Amino acid sequence: SEQEIQTILSGLWFFRFPPRLEKAYRAHALTESIKTYRFNGLYALGVFAIICMAVYRLIPEDSITSTMQAYSCALAVMVGVRIFSLFRVLDQWFNRYVTTSSIVMTTIAVYANNAIPMGAGSTLSYIGLTYILFFIYCFVGLRLQLAMMANFVGGIVGVILTYALGSQMDWHIMPPTFATASFLAMFLAYGLGRQGRINFLQSYLLNLSLEKSKKQSREDALTGLANRRYLNEMLVVE
Repeated sequence: SEQEIQTILSGLWFFRFPPRLEKAYRAHALTESIKTYRFNGLYALGVFAIICMAVYRLIPEDSITSTMQAYSCALAVMVGVRIFSLFRVLDQWFNRYVTTSSIVMTTIAVYANNAIPMGAGSTLSYIGLTYILFFIYCFVGLRLQLAMMANFVGGIVGVILTYALGSQMDWHIMPPTFATASFLAMFLAYGLGRQGRINFLQSYLLNLSLEKSKKQSREDALTGLANRRYLNEMLVVE
């Protein structure tokens, strides 16, 4: 009802929709996320490719092979997810395969920044990591909880992989950079998600208002019975 929706809208920071409304919102959000990703996926590929080319020009020669291998894996994951998003039969699995790919991307980025000597390309490499985190939180359409899981799981796996392959992590640079980028992206994603829920509820209110007006135009104000206008509409239908 309108009263219930107004109550939710006045609930400020953390929305908790009733089960039926939450289900409707998630179905709506999933559809919108897939549409958005089909565009943002191309944008992401272009920007990441530019970063890769810029890093390639700056890193030491003995790091070129390992860096390109890591970045090629990341690009392959991005291309794969972009292709998956084009098949409607896979729409129901969107959150799962995007979350999985986000974990893989974060793992690769953390490992590459820790294990591969980047030389003059270090700054750009960290920019690439920050870009990946912002993309996961804000541009792939994941719910905040899923984006947070992908972020932290990918970071932990990246650190484990770094030490498992015999490298060391620079604790003076990586943790502050990763944490700062993660929290900034998280707050931005929270704001976008909250605004998305507000927009959904406002559109829901508008639909209720239109339905109410439509119903009132079909009923006699005194008796509440269907009027001549409703009869004419039903004659057309029949």
